[in-house]
Amino acid sequence: MILRAGLSLVAILMLSACAAPPSPRATPVADEALTFVTTPDCAPGTVTIGFAGDRMRMTTASRHYTLHETPTAHGMLFVAEDDPHTSFWSEDGSALVMVRGKHYATCRMDRPKPYRASGNEPGWLLDLHFDGPGLRFSTARGDIRVKLPTPEAVRSGTRTRYAGHADGTPLIVDISEQRCLDSMSGMPYPDTVQVRHGDQRFIGCGGDPASLLQGGEWLVEDIAGRGLIDASHVTIDFGEDGRLSGQASCNSYVGGYQIGGETLRIPLAMTTMMHCAPALMQQEEHFLSLLRQVRWFEFDADGALILVTESHERLIARRA
Repeated sequence: MILRAGLSLVAILMLSACAAPPSPRATPVADEALTFVTTPDCAPGTVTIGFAGDRMRMTTASRHYTLHETPTAHGMLFVAEDDPHTSFWSEDGSALVMVRGKHYATCRMDRPKPYRASGNEPGWLLDLHFDGPGLRFSTARGDIRVKLPTPEAVRSGTRTRYAGHADGTPLIVDISEQRCLDSMSGMPYPDTVQVRHGDQRFIGCGGDPASLLQGGEWLVEDIAGRGLIDASHVTIDFGEDGRLSGQASCNSYVGGYQIGGETLRIPLAMTTMMHCAPALMQQEEHFLSLLRQVRWFEFDADGALILVTESHERLIARRA
């Protein structure tokens, strides 16, 4: 999903384990449409920061706080309305949080990556940058070309909206966390995107297709229609760094994967050299052979991952 840097938005902060002592009570805060920033590089522990109007909402594991902006010589400082010892301070990509007098470690707030969406008939392209270039939207036929600073994101549930004006014409981008298939290539994407420019509407897909594969281990349940040997264990794990690893039946394996254009390719580097029962070794050899031949991926209606080879053989896996 889209994340936007800046303290006028929401921050989800992964903070250090130096948490504050539990509060005797929690202050409820009504659900509000909030905007998102990036996840800083911090030690484990979670504090959520968001904005409602000119007030900051901060949620710890045990309590909600409302904070107001306070003058400071450097950066931006917000202090809790009912507790001067609870605050949030940020400057130059770093954040410092204090909860009831206890300090969390200083966290680095990484800038989010640019976001791209596109569609067909007519062709269009949207780029969202959170530094520098801003928002860029254009159609393939060249009748619309928009450049403007990336608007603040407003999030409601699984939807995020960016709304602005270009030369007096409203531009609204709605991004929904709903899996989308490109209408020409068939490539799966994590988001469904709608762009409205004046009275024109454009629908397509957005986000990084690799994110659909990442985020945890997949358990293989079928190899080319043959199922799996009882009690055997075959897994695939797509790392965010482009690395691939897993269990092949008897041995573990490592390699890489690349998504480009309309294809998924999986070059394997090595496996361990253990020996198991002949049936397991045969299953492992078949699995690794097919994995090297994968050229495509898709999902069924139940969310199972289907890896398809050049010869249309399939590996089917589900989240562990």
